[in-house]
Amino acid sequence: MSASALGSSVAPLWRRLRALTSRVGAPMLSTIACFSVAVGAVLPRSATAHPYHVTFAEAKLDETTWSLQLAIRMKPEDLEEAIRRSSGVDGRLDDFPNREDHAYRYLTSKLSFDRQDAPPLPIRWVGMEVSLRDAWVYLEVPLPSATRQLTVRNDIFFDLEINQANTVELRLPSGQTTLTFRRDQSTALVEIPAHTAR
Repeated sequence: MSASALGSSVAPLWRRLRALTSRVGAPMLSTIACFSVAVGAVLPRSATAHPYHVTFAEAKLDETTWSLQLAIRMKPEDLEEAIRRSSGVDGRLDDFPNREDHAYRYLTSKLSFDRQDAPPLPIRWVGMEVSLRDAWVYLEVPLPSATRQLTVRNDIFFDLEINQANTVELRLPSGQTTLTFRRDQSTALVEIPAHTAR
């Protein structure tokens, strides 16, 4: 749009605003101006926010290594905000120093695999891939041969969003099941087969 065209489209608006000012007075105009500034401050954040808050994970039992192989998909902006808050360091995910270390520390504080009367199972970092749309984090949970039941806790991003939901698609030799974690239900009991030598 040219400057003259822009000027001609703004002029009628300006005349209406002046007419409104003469009718409603300065106090009302001040209120309108404050409202406009508030709306302007909120709009850019609303435009970039995503309307859903979920993570999706695939967890597959690897019978060769007898471990759970996890691939977790999440929004990069959620991971970025979580790392910012948990580390106290401000930065973008793309250039965040030691982002894998920070991501690992945050995720292992929100994700656990517990056995009854035993320490939680260790979670190993495998890697991470980040694109504009998704961040994928890969983890491995070695399983003891006698494990039968695990309590899985998954409250990733519950500290960021009240309506966060996390889904884990668990694939075992006995079949596939989907676990859903919400703020009011952040744990699930999982039955793992005992390891038998082949």
